[in-house]
Amino acid sequence: MSLTGKVALITGASKGIGRATALRLAKDGASVVVNYMSDTNGAHEVVKQIGSDRAIAIQADASNVSAITDLVKQTIARFGKIDILLPFAGMMAPSPLESTSEELFDKMFALNVKGPYFLCQVCSLCRLSFTLPKFCTLSKAHITPFLESGAPFIFGLPRRACIHDTRCRFHGAAALSSLSSDQGRDRADDTRHVERSRA
Repeated sequence: MSLTGKVALITGASKGIGRATALRLAKDGASVVVNYMSDTNGAHEVVKQIGSDRAIAIQADASNVSAITDLVKQTIARFGKIDILLPFAGMMAPSPLESTSEELFDKMFALNVKGPYFLCQVCSLCRLSFTLPKFCTLSKAHITPFLESGAPFIFGLPRRACIHDTRCRFHGAAALSSLSSDQGRDRADDTRHVERSRA
């Protein structure tokens, strides 16, 4: 599937799933905004691999609404639009359920849930017709074995809840099946899920 002419904004794109996705989308022709929090070298290495003509690295705290708003503004200033939105920034602290502190929970919730939610809101308020890809529900929590810790559950469940809620609330957040060979089936599955969420 060609993504030539499309613009993807990816949070947490300096490493891991975000980095791999940024490189793949760029390979398919998309321009990419590589958001990062502290890994400056990693982010700029991704931009270097893609090419500065189609990629830019922007530092921003993906859990802070003000920083998220500035991130979107910088993206529009550079590329003029956002077609694909990928909130991959996230954290998973290996803390047992019994000893998880309120401070740690709030920090995880802010990055894993509040950030993606308000990122969608900011894009919606900017009247951007963006797509929230179905595969963005992937997270470290879903590919990490449950090691008798409450952290993977805390990371994964609220994040999925946030993504499903934003799909219901924002018209632009339809499923993108660019990584699927059966687009019709994926869209039908997503539609049924939205209907169940509204019930």
